[in-house]
Amino acid sequence: MQKLASVTSVSPDGKLIAYYHHEAGAANPWQISLMSGEGGEPVKMLDIRANRALLRWTADVKKLLAVSRTASNLWEYQLDGGQPRQLTNFSSERLSYFAVSPDYKQIAFSRRSDFSEAVLIDLANQ
Repeated sequence: MQKLASVTSVSPDGKLIAYYHHEAGAANPWQISLMSGEGGEPVKMLDIRANRALLRWTADVKKLLAVSRTASNLWEYQLDGGQPRQLTNFSSERLSYFAVSPDYKQIAFSRRSDFSEAVLIDLANQ
């Protein structure tokens, strides 16, 4: 079984590293794994349905902030397995980035809409 890791976030105290972990063939192939800040194997796997874009820790190192799998809202996930809490309630556009203030009292984010169109350029008639 192939395993991949991406998007890492070091806890404020430096003791843990959170990262998206992919295991091909698993029932839920993308999970968030936690490992010691010193490296090694994961110490905990979290079944969090989040977008594989950004992870941020809370100051108390008890929760992670992540964008929902649909990329439309920000969620707070408890590492002890408690219920996740939705922090934003957007019905349009997608979150593309977020950052947490040093005092963990404010969150800044950017949103975007997914828009695309196909354009045919005919070079034969020039």
